[in-house]
Amino acid sequence: MKLFCCVSCRLSIHAEGRTPRTTSVIDTSAHSPQTDRVTILVVCPDEQRLNRLKDAIHSAGFRTISVNALDAAWTRTDYFDFDAVVIDYELKNDIAASAFRQRFITLNLNEDAAPEALAMELTNLFSRSSELVQ
Repeated sequence: MKLFCCVSCRLSIHAEGRTPRTTSVIDTSAHSPQTDRVTILVVCPDEQRLNRLKDAIHSAGFRTISVNALDAAWTRTDYFDFDAVVIDYELKNDIAASAFRQRFITLNLNEDAAPEALAMELTNLFSRSSELVQ
């Protein structure tokens, strides 16, 4: 069963003066040399699900920036560099989600995806990439 899909593409873009709907939150947790400098943008409209996703991602040692809407996520691209973007299943068919997939490593959650599985996928993704660089 596929829990999410990942697209490997990394470019930067600038938002066009969009007004953020949420306040940016940067959380850190350092558990691994491969993940302690990795920042994940988490986009989820459901506050409880967003908190579960952030907790799981933190437990794997990643930093997060979280928002509850794609327009707020675009605004964050002006101010932060992301290593990956996680987009909740409720937003994955939005045209802005498609634009994220073209410019960033993007994981699109399916409805039945467990937050712990997402954290494991991110850990595997960034552990492999750090091995390739060494």
